[in-house]
Amino acid sequence: MTAIRDSLARYVAVRRALGASFYEPALALGHFVDLLEREGAEFITTDLALRWATTPVLVERATWGRRLSQVRGFARWMNVIDSRNQIPPAGLLTARRRRNAPHIYTEQEIDLLMTQAAQLRSQSMQDEAAKRGHKLVFTDAGGSSAKQASDVNSMIAQGVDAIFLPPREDKALVPVIISARDAGIPVFLIDRDVAHNMAKPGRDYVTFIGSDFVEEGRRVAQWLVKNANGKTRIIEIEGTVGSSPANDRKKGFDDVIKATPGFTIVASQSGDFSRDKGRQVAETLIQAHPDANVIYIHADEMAMGAIAALEAAGKKPGKDVLIVSVDGEKDGVQGIIDGKIGAICGCSPFFGPRAFSVLMDYAAGKQIPPFIKNEDQFYDASNAKMMLASAF
Repeated sequence: MTAIRDSLARYVAVRRALGASFYEPALALGHFVDLLEREGAEFITTDLALRWATTPVLVERATWGRRLSQVRGFARWMNVIDSRNQIPPAGLLTARRRRNAPHIYTEQEIDLLMTQAAQLRSQSMQDEAAKRGHKLVFTDAGGSSAKQASDVNSMIAQGVDAIFLPPREDKALVPVIISARDAGIPVFLIDRDVAHNMAKPGRDYVTFIGSDFVEEGRRVAQWLVKNANGKTRIIEIEGTVGSSPANDRKKGFDDVIKATPGFTIVASQSGDFSRDKGRQVAETLIQAHPDANVIYIHADEMAMGAIAALEAAGKKPGKDVLIVSVDGEKDGVQGIIDGKIGAICGCSPFFGPRAFSVLMDYAAGKQIPPFIKNEDQFYDASNAKMMLASAF
Protein backbone atom coordinates (compact mmCIF):
# COMPACT_ATOMS: atom_id res chain seq x y z
CA MET A 1 0.00 0.00 0.00
CA THR A 2 1.42 3.42 -0.98
CA ALA A 3 1.71 6.20 1.58
CA ILE A 4 -1.07 8.23 -0.04
CA ARG A 5 -3.43 5.25 -0.11
CA ASP A 6 -2.65 4.57 3.53
CA SER A 7 -3.47 8.22 4.27
CA LEU A 8 -6.76 7.87 2.40
CA ALA A 9 -7.70 4.86 4.56
CA ARG A 10 -7.05 6.89 7.70
CA TYR A 11 -8.98 9.89 6.31
CA VAL A 12 -12.01 7.71 5.52
CA ALA A 13 -11.84 6.11 8.97
CA VAL A 14 -11.85 9.54 10.65
CA ARG A 15 -14.79 10.78 8.56
CA ARG A 16 -16.80 7.68 9.42
CA ALA A 17 -15.86 7.97 13.09
CA LEU A 18 -17.38 11.47 13.00
CA GLY A 19 -20.68 9.98 11.85
CA ALA A 20 -20.50 10.25 8.04
CA SER A 21 -21.37 7.13 5.99
CA PHE A 22 -18.86 8.35 3.37
CA TYR A 23 -19.47 5.34 1.09
CA GLU A 24 -19.61 7.08 -2.30
CA PRO A 25 -16.81 9.62 -1.58
CA ALA A 26 -14.56 6.82 -0.36
CA LEU A 27 -15.06 4.91 -3.62
CA ALA A 28 -14.48 8.07 -5.67
CA LEU A 29 -11.33 9.05 -3.78
CA GLY A 30 -10.01 5.51 -4.22
CA HIS A 31 -10.23 6.04 -7.98
CA PHE A 32 -8.49 9.42 -7.61
CA VAL A 33 -5.65 7.73 -5.75
CA ASP A 34 -5.50 5.17 -8.58
CA LEU A 35 -4.73 8.10 -10.91
CA LEU A 36 -2.06 9.48 -8.57
CA GLU A 37 -0.39 6.07 -8.42
CA ARG A 38 -0.51 5.63 -12.20
CA GLU A 39 1.14 9.04 -12.59
CA GLY A 40 3.75 8.25 -9.94
CA ALA A 41 2.66 11.30 -7.96
CA GLU A 42 3.62 11.39 -4.30
CA PHE A 43 1.47 14.45 -3.56
CA ILE A 44 -1.88 15.87 -4.60
CA THR A 45 -1.66 18.62 -7.22
CA THR A 46 -4.41 20.88 -8.48
CA ASP A 47 -3.68 19.83 -12.07
CA LEU A 48 -4.16 16.12 -11.30
CA ALA A 49 -7.27 16.85 -9.23
CA LEU A 50 -8.80 18.80 -12.12
CA ARG A 51 -7.86 16.13 -14.64
CA TRP A 52 -9.54 13.42 -12.56
CA ALA A 53 -12.62 15.51 -11.71
CA THR A 54 -13.31 16.37 -15.37
CA THR A 55 -12.91 12.84 -16.78
CA PRO A 56 -14.82 11.76 -18.82
CA VAL A 57 -15.25 15.14 -20.47
CA LEU A 58 -18.85 14.40 -21.52
CA VAL A 59 -20.11 14.46 -17.94
CA GLU A 60 -21.80 17.74 -16.99
CA ARG A 61 -19.81 20.36 -15.07
CA ALA A 62 -22.07 19.97 -12.03
CA THR A 63 -20.76 16.44 -11.59
CA TRP A 64 -17.17 17.69 -12.04
CA GLY A 65 -17.70 20.11 -9.16
CA ARG A 66 -18.91 17.41 -6.82
CA ARG A 67 -15.90 15.24 -7.63
CA LEU A 68 -13.45 18.12 -7.13
CA SER A 69 -15.04 19.00 -3.79
CA GLN A 70 -14.43 15.41 -2.63
CA VAL A 71 -10.75 15.75 -3.56
CA ARG A 72 -10.54 19.15 -1.85
CA GLY A 73 -11.59 17.67 1.50
CA PHE A 74 -8.98 14.93 1.21
CA ALA A 75 -6.36 17.46 0.07
CA ARG A 76 -6.91 19.58 3.19
CA TRP A 77 -6.23 16.49 5.30
CA MET A 78 -3.10 15.68 3.29
CA ASN A 79 -1.87 19.29 3.41
CA VAL A 80 -1.80 19.16 7.20
CA ILE A 81 0.41 16.06 6.96
CA ASP A 82 2.66 17.53 4.25
CA SER A 83 2.30 21.05 2.87
CA ARG A 84 3.50 19.90 -0.56
CA ASN A 85 -0.02 18.56 -1.11
CA GLN A 86 -1.96 21.27 -2.98
CA ILE A 87 -5.56 22.15 -2.05
CA PRO A 88 -7.56 22.89 -5.24
CA PRO A 89 -9.00 26.41 -4.85
CA ALA A 90 -12.73 26.72 -4.24
CA GLY A 91 -14.76 27.95 -7.19
CA LEU A 92 -12.75 26.24 -9.93
CA LEU A 93 -15.79 24.11 -10.66
CA THR A 94 -19.33 24.48 -9.36
CA ALA A 95 -20.70 21.66 -7.24
CA ARG A 96 -24.41 20.86 -7.40
CA ARG A 97 -26.89 20.18 -4.68
CA ARG A 98 -28.34 16.71 -4.42
CA ARG A 99 -31.97 16.51 -5.49
CA ASN A 100 -34.39 15.09 -2.97
CA ALA A 101 -35.91 12.75 -5.54
CA PRO A 102 -33.07 11.34 -7.65
CA HIS A 103 -33.32 10.95 -11.39
CA ILE A 104 -32.90 7.21 -12.01
CA TYR A 105 -31.82 5.48 -15.20
CA THR A 106 -32.42 1.83 -15.95
CA GLU A 107 -31.17 -0.03 -19.04
CA GLN A 108 -33.81 -2.54 -20.22
CA GLU A 109 -32.00 -5.43 -21.81
CA ILE A 110 -34.15 -7.40 -24.23
CA ASP A 111 -33.14 -10.48 -26.12
CA LEU A 112 -35.28 -10.42 -29.25
CA LEU A 113 -37.31 -13.55 -28.59
CA MET A 114 -37.50 -13.16 -24.79
CA THR A 115 -39.85 -10.19 -25.02
CA GLN A 116 -42.25 -11.40 -22.37
CA ALA A 117 -39.66 -11.73 -19.59
CA ALA A 118 -37.98 -8.45 -20.51
CA GLN A 119 -41.30 -6.59 -20.51
CA LEU A 120 -42.10 -7.95 -17.06
CA ARG A 121 -38.73 -6.83 -15.72
CA SER A 122 -39.19 -3.36 -17.24
CA GLN A 123 -42.76 -3.09 -16.01
CA SER A 124 -41.68 -4.11 -12.51
CA MET A 125 -39.06 -1.32 -12.51
CA GLN A 126 -41.49 1.26 -13.91
CA ASP A 127 -44.21 0.37 -11.43
CA GLU A 128 -41.83 0.67 -8.50
CA ALA A 129 -40.37 3.95 -9.76
CA ALA A 130 -43.86 5.42 -10.09
CA LYS A 131 -44.81 4.22 -6.61
CA ARG A 132 -41.75 5.89 -5.09
CA GLY A 133 -42.07 9.10 -7.10
CA HIS A 134 -38.82 8.72 -9.02
CA LYS A 135 -38.25 9.62 -12.63
CA LEU A 136 -37.26 6.53 -14.59
CA VAL A 137 -35.61 6.62 -18.01
CA PHE A 138 -34.98 3.41 -19.93
CA THR A 139 -33.83 2.33 -23.36
CA ASP A 140 -34.15 -0.87 -25.37
CA ALA A 141 -30.82 -2.28 -26.56
CA GLY A 142 -32.60 -4.65 -28.96
CA GLY A 143 -30.30 -7.54 -28.10
CA SER A 144 -27.18 -5.55 -29.11
CA SER A 145 -24.25 -5.14 -26.72
CA ALA A 146 -22.93 -2.24 -28.80
CA LYS A 147 -26.27 -0.43 -28.58
CA GLN A 148 -26.44 -1.11 -24.85
CA ALA A 149 -22.95 0.36 -24.34
CA SER A 150 -23.92 3.40 -26.39
CA ASP A 151 -27.05 3.86 -24.29
CA VAL A 152 -25.04 3.77 -21.07
CA ASN A 153 -22.58 6.34 -22.44
CA SER A 154 -25.52 8.56 -23.33
CA MET A 155 -26.85 8.33 -19.78
CA ILE A 156 -23.41 9.16 -18.38
CA ALA A 157 -23.33 12.25 -20.60
CA GLN A 158 -26.74 13.28 -19.28
CA GLY A 159 -25.45 13.04 -15.72
CA VAL A 160 -28.04 10.67 -14.30
CA ASP A 161 -27.83 9.90 -10.59
CA ALA A 162 -27.83 6.09 -10.81
CA ILE A 163 -27.90 3.33 -13.41
CA PHE A 164 -29.65 -0.03 -13.25
CA LEU A 165 -28.05 -2.21 -15.90
CA PRO A 166 -28.65 -5.82 -17.01
CA PRO A 167 -25.45 -6.31 -19.09
CA ARG A 168 -26.10 -8.40 -22.19
CA GLU A 169 -22.55 -9.81 -22.08
CA ASP A 170 -20.23 -10.22 -19.13
CA LYS A 171 -17.16 -8.59 -20.74
CA ALA A 172 -18.41 -6.24 -23.45
CA LEU A 173 -20.19 -3.91 -21.01
CA VAL A 174 -17.33 -3.57 -18.51
CA PRO A 175 -15.76 -0.45 -20.14
CA VAL A 176 -18.96 1.59 -19.82
CA ILE A 177 -19.44 0.40 -16.23
CA ILE A 178 -15.94 1.72 -15.49
CA SER A 179 -16.82 4.99 -17.28
CA ALA A 180 -19.88 5.39 -15.07
CA ARG A 181 -17.78 4.66 -12.00
CA ASP A 182 -15.23 7.29 -13.00
CA ALA A 183 -18.07 9.78 -13.56
CA GLY A 184 -19.22 9.21 -9.97
CA ILE A 185 -22.46 7.49 -11.04
CA PRO A 186 -23.32 4.36 -9.01
CA VAL A 187 -24.20 1.32 -11.14
CA PHE A 188 -26.46 -1.49 -9.94
CA LEU A 189 -26.34 -4.62 -12.09
CA ILE A 190 -29.64 -6.49 -12.31
CA ASP A 191 -30.47 -9.89 -13.81
CA ARG A 192 -26.96 -10.38 -15.21
CA ASP A 193 -23.50 -9.89 -13.78
CA VAL A 194 -20.13 -9.13 -15.40
CA ALA A 195 -16.76 -10.89 -15.25
CA HIS A 196 -15.26 -10.26 -11.81
CA ASN A 197 -11.71 -10.42 -13.14
CA MET A 198 -12.54 -7.23 -15.07
CA ALA A 199 -14.88 -5.37 -12.70
CA LYS A 200 -15.68 -6.02 -9.05
CA PRO A 201 -18.81 -5.21 -7.01
CA GLY A 202 -18.14 -2.71 -4.25
CA ARG A 203 -15.33 -1.18 -6.27
CA ASP A 204 -16.44 -0.69 -9.88
CA TYR A 205 -20.19 -1.06 -9.37
CA VAL A 206 -22.32 -1.22 -6.26
CA THR A 207 -23.80 -4.72 -6.40
CA PHE A 208 -25.38 -7.44 -8.55
CA ILE A 209 -29.07 -8.11 -7.90
CA GLY A 210 -30.24 -11.35 -9.43
CA SER A 211 -30.40 -15.10 -9.35
CA ASP A 212 -27.59 -17.51 -8.56
CA PHE A 213 -27.23 -18.90 -12.08
CA VAL A 214 -24.72 -21.55 -11.05
CA GLU A 215 -27.22 -22.82 -8.50
CA GLU A 216 -29.96 -22.88 -11.15
CA GLY A 217 -27.90 -25.19 -13.35
CA ARG A 218 -26.93 -27.29 -10.34
CA ARG A 219 -30.55 -27.74 -9.19
CA VAL A 220 -31.65 -28.85 -12.66
CA ALA A 221 -28.79 -31.37 -12.86
CA GLN A 222 -29.52 -32.74 -9.40
CA TRP A 223 -33.18 -33.26 -10.34
CA LEU A 224 -32.12 -34.98 -13.58
CA VAL A 225 -29.76 -37.37 -11.81
CA LYS A 226 -32.58 -38.45 -9.47
CA ASN A 227 -35.29 -38.68 -12.14
CA ALA A 228 -33.53 -39.72 -15.36
CA ASN A 229 -34.88 -43.29 -15.40
CA GLY A 230 -32.04 -44.49 -17.59
CA LYS A 231 -31.83 -41.39 -19.80
CA THR A 232 -28.20 -40.31 -19.58
CA ARG A 233 -27.04 -38.94 -22.98
CA ILE A 234 -27.45 -35.18 -22.87
CA ILE A 235 -27.63 -32.39 -25.42
CA GLU A 236 -27.10 -28.94 -23.92
CA ILE A 237 -28.53 -25.84 -25.61
CA GLU A 238 -26.81 -22.81 -24.11
CA GLY A 239 -27.83 -19.15 -23.89
CA THR A 240 -26.07 -16.18 -25.45
CA VAL A 241 -22.31 -16.71 -25.69
CA GLY A 242 -20.51 -14.55 -23.14
CA SER A 243 -23.57 -13.83 -20.97
CA SER A 244 -23.38 -14.60 -17.27
CA PRO A 245 -26.58 -16.73 -17.23
CA ALA A 246 -25.21 -18.93 -20.02
CA ASN A 247 -21.76 -19.22 -18.47
CA ASP A 248 -23.02 -19.98 -14.97
CA ARG A 249 -25.96 -22.22 -15.85
CA LYS A 250 -23.55 -24.31 -17.89
CA LYS A 251 -21.03 -24.48 -15.05
CA GLY A 252 -23.59 -25.47 -12.40
CA PHE A 253 -25.12 -28.20 -14.57
CA ASP A 254 -21.89 -29.52 -16.10
CA ASP A 255 -20.11 -29.79 -12.76
CA VAL A 256 -22.83 -32.08 -11.38
CA ILE A 257 -22.98 -34.19 -14.54
CA LYS A 258 -19.20 -34.62 -14.70
CA ALA A 259 -19.23 -35.82 -11.09
CA THR A 260 -22.00 -38.37 -11.74
CA PRO A 261 -20.95 -41.68 -13.35
CA GLY A 262 -22.96 -42.81 -16.37
CA PHE A 263 -24.11 -39.38 -17.58
CA THR A 264 -22.56 -37.81 -20.69
CA ILE A 265 -23.01 -34.46 -22.40
CA VAL A 266 -22.73 -35.49 -26.06
CA ALA A 267 -23.07 -32.00 -27.57
CA SER A 268 -23.39 -28.38 -26.46
CA GLN A 269 -24.18 -25.32 -28.59
CA SER A 270 -25.59 -21.79 -28.13
CA GLY A 271 -29.24 -21.12 -28.94
CA ASP A 272 -28.82 -17.42 -28.07
CA PHE A 273 -31.83 -17.43 -25.69
CA SER A 274 -34.13 -17.41 -28.73
CA ARG A 275 -37.03 -19.75 -29.54
CA ASP A 276 -36.23 -20.04 -33.26
CA LYS A 277 -32.48 -20.42 -32.72
CA GLY A 278 -33.22 -23.03 -30.04
CA ARG A 279 -35.36 -24.92 -32.56
CA GLN A 280 -32.63 -24.79 -35.21
CA VAL A 281 -29.91 -25.96 -32.82
CA ALA A 282 -32.11 -28.77 -31.50
CA GLU A 283 -32.86 -29.93 -35.07
CA THR A 284 -29.16 -30.06 -35.89
CA LEU A 285 -28.05 -31.78 -32.69
CA ILE A 286 -30.76 -34.46 -32.54
CA GLN A 287 -29.89 -35.39 -36.12
CA ALA A 288 -26.18 -35.54 -35.27
CA HIS A 289 -26.84 -37.48 -32.02
CA PRO A 290 -29.96 -39.64 -32.54
CA ASP A 291 -29.17 -41.59 -29.36
CA ALA A 292 -29.42 -38.47 -27.16
CA ASN A 293 -32.34 -38.81 -24.76
CA VAL A 294 -32.01 -35.69 -22.59
CA ILE A 295 -31.93 -32.01 -23.58
CA TYR A 296 -30.86 -29.45 -20.99
CA ILE A 297 -31.83 -25.96 -22.12
CA HIS A 298 -30.75 -22.65 -20.55
CA ALA A 299 -34.14 -20.93 -21.04
CA ASP A 300 -37.80 -21.85 -21.58
CA GLU A 301 -37.98 -19.87 -24.83
CA MET A 302 -35.40 -22.20 -26.37
CA ALA A 303 -37.18 -25.17 -24.78
CA MET A 304 -40.32 -24.31 -26.75
CA GLY A 305 -38.23 -24.35 -29.92
CA ALA A 306 -36.63 -27.68 -28.96
CA ILE A 307 -40.06 -29.24 -28.35
CA ALA A 308 -41.12 -28.17 -31.86
CA ALA A 309 -37.93 -29.68 -33.31
CA LEU A 310 -38.47 -33.00 -31.51
CA GLU A 311 -42.07 -33.25 -32.61
CA ALA A 312 -41.11 -32.46 -36.21
CA ALA A 313 -38.58 -35.29 -36.02
CA GLY A 314 -41.26 -37.73 -34.84
CA LYS A 315 -39.99 -37.87 -31.24
CA LYS A 316 -42.17 -37.39 -28.17
CA PRO A 317 -40.87 -34.71 -25.77
CA GLY A 318 -41.00 -36.02 -22.21
CA LYS A 319 -41.08 -39.67 -23.30
CA ASP A 320 -38.46 -40.28 -25.99
CA VAL A 321 -36.41 -37.29 -24.86
CA LEU A 322 -36.47 -35.78 -21.35
CA ILE A 323 -36.33 -31.97 -21.32
CA VAL A 324 -35.12 -29.85 -18.41
CA SER A 325 -34.91 -26.07 -18.48
CA VAL A 326 -34.52 -22.77 -16.63
CA ASP A 327 -36.76 -19.69 -16.28
CA GLY A 328 -40.31 -20.51 -15.17
CA GLU A 329 -42.31 -18.95 -18.00
CA LYS A 330 -45.99 -19.91 -18.12
CA ASP A 331 -45.47 -21.83 -21.39
CA GLY A 332 -42.68 -23.81 -19.78
CA VAL A 333 -44.61 -24.68 -16.63
CA GLN A 334 -47.57 -25.64 -18.82
CA GLY A 335 -45.14 -27.91 -20.65
CA ILE A 336 -44.53 -29.75 -17.37
CA ILE A 337 -48.28 -30.15 -16.87
CA ASP A 338 -48.57 -31.48 -20.45
CA GLY A 339 -45.80 -33.99 -19.79
CA LYS A 340 -43.36 -32.51 -22.32
CA ILE A 341 -40.88 -31.00 -19.83
CA GLY A 342 -39.53 -32.75 -16.76
CA ALA A 343 -38.45 -29.84 -14.55
CA ILE A 344 -37.66 -26.13 -14.62
CA CYS A 345 -35.66 -24.02 -12.20
CA GLY A 346 -37.33 -20.62 -12.11
CA CYS A 347 -35.53 -17.30 -12.56
CA SER A 348 -37.56 -14.34 -11.32
CA PRO A 349 -37.76 -11.28 -13.63
CA PHE A 350 -39.34 -9.07 -10.94
CA PHE A 351 -36.58 -6.69 -9.84
CA GLY A 352 -38.39 -3.42 -9.14
CA PRO A 353 -39.08 -3.52 -5.38
CA ARG A 354 -35.74 -5.10 -4.49
CA ALA A 355 -33.73 -2.83 -6.82
CA PHE A 356 -35.22 0.41 -5.54
CA SER A 357 -34.94 -0.67 -1.91
CA VAL A 358 -31.24 -1.32 -2.46
CA LEU A 359 -30.88 2.08 -4.12
CA MET A 360 -32.49 3.79 -1.12
CA ASP A 361 -30.20 1.89 1.26
CA TYR A 362 -27.21 3.02 -0.78
CA ALA A 363 -28.39 6.64 -0.74
CA ALA A 364 -28.78 6.39 3.04
CA GLY A 365 -25.15 5.31 3.36
CA LYS A 366 -25.82 1.71 4.33
CA GLN A 367 -23.30 -1.00 3.48
CA ILE A 368 -24.46 -2.89 0.37
CA PRO A 369 -23.40 -6.55 -0.08
CA PRO A 370 -21.74 -7.42 -3.41
CA PHE A 371 -24.47 -9.93 -4.35
CA ILE A 372 -28.17 -9.70 -3.51
CA LYS A 373 -29.90 -12.93 -4.40
CA ASN A 374 -33.36 -13.33 -5.87
CA GLU A 375 -34.91 -16.56 -4.60
CA ASP A 376 -36.12 -18.85 -7.40
CA GLN A 377 -38.97 -21.36 -7.51
CA PHE A 378 -38.44 -24.93 -8.76
CA TYR A 379 -41.15 -26.59 -10.86
CA ASP A 380 -41.80 -30.25 -11.63
CA ALA A 381 -44.81 -32.56 -11.85
CA SER A 382 -45.33 -32.35 -8.09
CA ASN A 383 -46.23 -28.63 -8.08
CA ALA A 384 -46.63 -27.35 -11.66
CA LYS A 385 -50.44 -27.16 -11.61
CA MET A 386 -50.49 -25.44 -8.26
CA MET A 387 -47.73 -22.98 -9.21
CA LEU A 388 -48.81 -22.17 -12.78
CA ALA A 389 -50.45 -18.90 -11.73
CA SER A 390 -47.18 -17.67 -10.18
CA ALA A 391 -45.17 -18.34 -13.35
CA PHE A 392 -44.49 -15.36 -15.59
